[in-house]
Amino acid sequence: MRESQAQRNGRGRGRTPREGGFTLIQLLITFAVIGITVTFAFIGIASARTSMRVQTSARTFAAYVEKARSDAIRRHGTASLRIASASATSYIVTMDFDLDGTAETRTITLEDDVHINSNAVSLTFDWRGRLTNPGVSLSFEGPAGRYPVQLDVTGSGDVTIGEEKFLDSEVPTVALNNPVSGTGDVSHEVTSGSTTTPPTTPPTTPPTTPPTTPPTTPPTTPPTTPPTTPPTTPPSPPPTTPPPTTPPPTTPPPSGGSGGSGGGSGGGSGGGQQPPSPPPAPPPSSPPASPSCSMTIDKTSATFRACNNGGNNCGSATVKVTLANAAGGATVTASSAPSNLKVTQISAVGGVYTFTIAAKNNTRTTNSVVFTGTSCGTKTVSVTTD
Repeated sequence: MRESQAQRNGRGRGRTPREGGFTLIQLLITFAVIGITVTFAFIGIASARTSMRVQTSARTFAAYVEKARSDAIRRHGTASLRIASASATSYIVTMDFDLDGTAETRTITLEDDVHINSNAVSLTFDWRGRLTNPGVSLSFEGPAGRYPVQLDVTGSGDVTIGEEKFLDSEVPTVALNNPVSGTGDVSHEVTSGSTTTPPTTPPTTPPTTPPTTPPTTPPTTPPTTPPTTPPTTPPSPPPTTPPPTTPPPTTPPPSGGSGGSGGGSGGGSGGGQQPPSPPPAPPPSSPPASPSCSMTIDKTSATFRACNNGGNNCGSATVKVTLANAAGGATVTASSAPSNLKVTQISAVGGVYTFTIAAKNNTRTTNSVVFTGTSCGTKTVSVTTD
């Protein structure tokens, strides 16, 4: 019994247990798959980040375009965005950022590795919110021109991102259909219908009455009455013949016209009728005196900052001059302005003339700008640049 147990123990010690794990080839394949997956994921993430930066830069530019347009309308002035050079990585915005009525200039930088594929261009909005040029197309691109985003600004100030664009120069000319005789246009039909109505009434009414009454009475009476009874018939014919013809000869007898030889025959109605004299014309009345021209201005003083040493970030102010009862062709001009200020007329609507007074250099002083209206006098604005 013990021997058999020892034998079994000996046989158990001689066996080698089976060990588990991975081979070297399996490990290499696993690491290779993981490396390839990580590489593609990194490339995809980097591409997505670049595309997002391009999209963000384009949408930020579009937002500033909308803000500049709204600011130009609100201030009744101008606002602009300027791309200073080709393949620029920044742009310059001039508008009223802090809502104090004065335009400031700021430089906006694009996202990393993003540039604008365009030449130097300027977008300036007027007081109506329209561009001074027909519109522009810009392309925001990443490194080596990848992930381009098209941005279009039309002349009316609309901004579109993508391929959908409506530039003023691309709107086709609409040919109007002028009404021509025989084409059956509505205007032609209305004209022809209006001409057919008048002829129906006049021809029917006038011809019936005049032709019947005059020819019947005069021809019958003259031949019969004079030869037969000149002295005896005067009392009887007057009551019978004159009644139909009383309206025409009522005024002629005093003016003279030879009557019939029978004294009562109606054949001798006056042949010397004279037209009635026209009434005297009233004396011409003198025209009313026109009111005198007057000139008003919305502000008599303005204060803004001068330009910096580099000639940038120049302040400005808006002045409105109003002419009342002005003669035709009257205008308002800046007749006197100092050398350190620039006066520009923005608009002239309904007798209201809007001007922008802006600094030209870094001179800090107080001067006067004189506005002159045609035959309406002058107004002075005191301008201080600090």
